[in-house]
Order: sequence, then structure tokens, then C-alpha cells
Amino acid sequence: MHSALLSRVRAWPLFCQGAVPVAFSTKELLVDTHLSIPEGIANDVRRIIAETLRLPVEHVSLDARLDEARLGIDSLGLIKLNVALEEAFDITLPDFTTPEQPHIRSVGDVAALVAGKVSAQANGGAR
Repeated sequence: MHSALLSRVRAWPLFCQGAVPVAFSTKELLVDTHLSIPEGIANDVRRIIAETLRLPVEHVSLDARLDEARLGIDSLGLIKLNVALEEAFDITLPDFTTPEQPHIRSVGDVAALVAGKVSAQANGGAR
């Protein structure tokens, strides 16, 4: 567990500096998966992020970036957010701080990912 946490923390500066290339935007993610984010899921994701970061939900828009400059989230905050979303939606999410997930840069990206996982689970897919 310690090494997993350490690798997440080490990846954070690259993530914040934008050194990890953005594979695709939320719009492209939505087009590629033919997925629209249900309003209920988008609102729940925004609320969970706001609660995790102790911010008013009005400050958490779908276009808000997850980096420190916009929402003030650090690597530990991302880990807490990951866990909170997994528990709230009963799904398994990828680690947001790794280079393998460079497309998860905004609240909208997270909401699209959650919506896709929830949809897949409802259709008999993996959690």
C-alpha cells in the first residue's frame, strides 16, 4: 500500500504541470463512447467532489480542472475522491493520478467516467 501511495504522490507534480499529455477531452470521450452524462450523475459527482474538498458545490463546475490551481486538490485529495466516488456509485475507478489516466483532467471527465462505469454495470458489465 505504501508504494502505491508513493507512486501516486510522485505522479502528481507532472499531472499539475500538464506534463502528462491529454489523450482526449471530455467532448471526445463522450463522442467515443456515445455517452451523455445524466444530470443526476453529474450533480452527484459535483456534490461528492465539493464535499471531499470542503468547497461550495457552486465552485465545482463540470469544466473545473482537478489540478491545484483550480480546485486546490492534491494527490491525497484525489485518492480520497476516488474512494468516495467508488463507494457512492458502487463502481471501481482507475487511479486519477497515474499517467495511464491522462484524460481525466476535469470534473466533467470524472463525471463521464463515472457515468460510463454506472452504465456498463447496469448493462451487466464489470463494476
